[in-house]
This record gives sequence, C-alpha cells and structure tokens, in this order.
Amino acid sequence: ITIWDFAGQKQFYVTHQCFLSQRGVYLVVFSLKRGVEEIDRIKPWLYTIQSRSPNAHVIIVGTHLDTAGAGDLRTIQQALEDLTKAEIKDFLPKIESIHFCEHLAPQQRWHV
Repeated sequence: ITIWDFAGQKQFYVTHQCFLSQRGVYLVVFSLKRGVEEIDRIKPWLYTIQSRSPNAHVIIVGTHLDTAGAGDLRTIQQALEDLTKAEIKDFLPKIESIHFCEHLAPQQRWHV
C-alpha cells in the first residue's frame, strides 16, 4: 500500500496528477469548519481524479463536525448531494461514500 498526502498545497498541485492511478482509493478530506465554500475547493481535486483515474473509488470526509453549526451542516450536505446529481456529475468520479467526523481536542490526540 502506498499512501500520498497532498495536503492541498497549490504550489505542488501540478505534480499531484503524476501520483494518481487507476487502482487508487481516494480520500478527499475537507474541513466542515470552513463552511460550504470548502465544497468548491475540493471540486478541482475531484475533476483531477476523474481525468486521471476515471474508475477510481472516492470517499469524501468532512472533518471538524463538532465545530459546524446545524444550518451549515445541512447546507454542506446539500452541496455534496448536488455534486452527485448535477450536470457536472459526468466530470466527477464515482463518490462511494461521504462521512463526517469530529475534531479531536489536543489532549485526545494520540502521541507516538
């Protein structure tokens, strides 16, 4: 298993496509704390995955669930659902599942 963490760094974005493969499983992770605008920030990643690995499995993970307001969360969920229905669906990879998880406080993090 090979794991790549691209961390969304724009200066290296052009090189990321070199590491994508047909046999990959992709976790696209974003912060719920940043609101619905974050959905627009993950779209380029989804477009790149589709163009380089059209049959890839994609799992979307929203972090910081404990910091998102109920109204924001509903708006984000709707935006994610729209990704799978909209006219852009043909330009996106198949999204296998969408998950939300809470943020861990510093005292709860694992130390190695």
